[in-house]
Amino acid sequence: MAKINWTREATRELQMLITYLRGNWSKTVAEEFVTTLHEKLKLLQEIPETGVVSYEYDTIRRLLITPNRVLYYRVTNDQIFILNVFDLLVNAEDNLYPGF
Repeated sequence: MAKINWTREATRELQMLITYLRGNWSKTVAEEFVTTLHEKLKLLQEIPETGVVSYEYDTIRRLLITPNRVLYYRVTNDQIFILNVFDLLVNAEDNLYPGF
């Protein structure tokens, strides 16, 4: 099973996203997102190649968490590095990983 490592940027983005969901949607929506994220991370640990490979960055993969939230990551040997958690509705123009 692969080990998951979060970058500082990904941790910061995740915290901001959860704060946004709580403030603009509800605590329940935020909790449901976190539950879904945990389920997807378990899958990712078991099958790191689950995500779609970027057209522009062949070392970066994308995993859809919810229809509007995406996790970007890189697999290196038996480790997964979470690069970013991205909300397509809130900051689509700031996408650091185009080509998906």
